[in-house]
Amino acid sequence: MSSVNNGQKEFDLIIADSDTALFTAAQFVEESYVLVTSKSTGVSKEFKNVSTFRGTSTKQAGGWLKEMNEFIGLTLTRDDFEIQELTRLRPDITDHLAEAEKHFSYYVGSLKNLGLAKDYRLAIGGEGNFRYGAAKIQPYKGARKEKPLIFSELKDKVLSQYKSKILLANDCESDDTLGILGSQNQSLYRKTGKYKYLLAYLDKDIKQVWGPTLFLNKKELGVVFIEPFDAAKHFAFQCLKGDSTDNILGLPDLAPETRLEYNLRKTKGCGEVASESILEGSKDVKEMFTRVCKAYKEYYKEPVTISEGLVYCWKDFLRENSILLYMQRTKDQRFDIFTDLLDKIGVIYE
Repeated sequence: MSSVNNGQKEFDLIIADSDTALFTAAQFVEESYVLVTSKSTGVSKEFKNVSTFRGTSTKQAGGWLKEMNEFIGLTLTRDDFEIQELTRLRPDITDHLAEAEKHFSYYVGSLKNLGLAKDYRLAIGGEGNFRYGAAKIQPYKGARKEKPLIFSELKDKVLSQYKSKILLANDCESDDTLGILGSQNQSLYRKTGKYKYLLAYLDKDIKQVWGPTLFLNKKELGVVFIEPFDAAKHFAFQCLKGDSTDNILGLPDLAPETRLEYNLRKTKGCGEVASESILEGSKDVKEMFTRVCKAYKEYYKEPVTISEGLVYCWKDFLRENSILLYMQRTKDQRFDIFTDLLDKIGVIYE
């Protein structure tokens, strides 16, 4: 396919993945702190953060702890204290929900003022997410912290206030909504040469979808057209690297023969540099995913027991990682990388 950049600068709708904006607005009205309690005396003291209490060194005491030891002549260590990381609503704000609503409204206003679309829609996560049940290797999003204190209240307010502008994603994620509309956008472009939607995002997953996009953290870049090859490469890259934010393992390491083939030094895991190196120079999408499969096969030479009664081979690992990483293109889609992609582009993986 030739370049999909038609130079279009105005669209019918800007579709914004707005979960992050919702989270940020709720988080704006709260503050984090740590409560440190002496195990011997039970006396507690509050600090702004852990480093303020004990310093930044992993070996020696610093911060307040060092000062107290020097002042009193003690040799207390970090192990002498219990540390709790806590969150509370900011005391300098009177109406926290109203302030969070205001913060979110600034975000909506920034979308409306872009001048890139006639109208806007806000994609927000609804109830449930099939990925939680699909994840067997490790819990999906298992490493994420709790949502902000007033997140649920703010979400209810936003859903009510912007009701006609909301695209609610149930049993999936808000960026799946962008994937589905992005697929519709591609079909329209093939037929008419024009796009209907501009996909606005903060989450990098949207880079899987070719067509017009807007990175909300760098609006000054304007509309960026993702090419089909680059979209496929981003997905292949994710299959190798995984996604630590969502607790998706990816390929946990590389076999010695893989490192030798791509002249990669021995480091822990399959990080950004290694993933880029494996894919670099691929002449087409088929070659890219052939390399992905080979890396998986070389690492998972033998089946691995995931849990009692569940044993994975390399294909199972790749299949699970890909379904967790792939943005839906149709409602309720359950993507299988082998039947839905590799077989169609002729990758030989057995």
